[in-house]
Amino acid sequence: NIHGDDVDDQYFDLFAPSNDKYQTLEWNFPNLKKVALRGNAEDYTNSTGMTVWAGAEVLCDYLVTHPGKVKDKIVLELGAGLGLCGVLAHQLGASTVCLTDGDTEVLENLRYNVKYSTLVDPSSTTSSISCPQLIWGKNLDTFARSYGKQDIIIATDCGYITKCLVPMFKTVHKLLDPENGLFLFVNMCSSQSPIKKVLEKAQQCGLELCPNTNNEKNDQVHIFRHK
Repeated sequence: NIHGDDVDDQYFDLFAPSNDKYQTLEWNFPNLKKVALRGNAEDYTNSTGMTVWAGAEVLCDYLVTHPGKVKDKIVLELGAGLGLCGVLAHQLGASTVCLTDGDTEVLENLRYNVKYSTLVDPSSTTSSISCPQLIWGKNLDTFARSYGKQDIIIATDCGYITKCLVPMFKTVHKLLDPENGLFLFVNMCSSQSPIKKVLEKAQQCGLELCPNTNNEKNDQVHIFRHK
């Protein structure tokens, strides 16, 4: 089941004081509803998906200044973690948003965040926002049948292990609309693979960097398309 296990979160209050491992993290964007997500502020020793990395905030700033990139688009987030970028895309008017992760613990928390920050149940079959499990390079035909081709795919700070780049780009190549689809990728953390290696692996998987990206005056957001 690509949706993973059912999550029972009805007894957890996101905004109540808590002594457990979670805390509420908040972001404010111009003219948008405050985003409040459950996660860990700094500790990612057990799971990199339980906090927000620098790249996610960079991509959010980019989307706020370029809302047309996601408005009325079918959006997929890879390695969504807490869900910050996907939730923002939803607020910016994406027609559907699919936030994915491969880690089951992260996925449980992601579904909780989506449900309580958007007031939309991601398990509903009629919802415009969903949180299925997606293992890069695995069962992509099944995923494509369920969720279709994507107008926009986003990912941030997912390249910290070089060997994960090929599965990631193969996933993007398979799920991205081949005509007009764009992949927005941010690679900020110092532990990430060098961007030269990222570009090399993208080329090997049939993707290329879009020309004139620098015209948008943001060289931290790399935009790819089908070759």
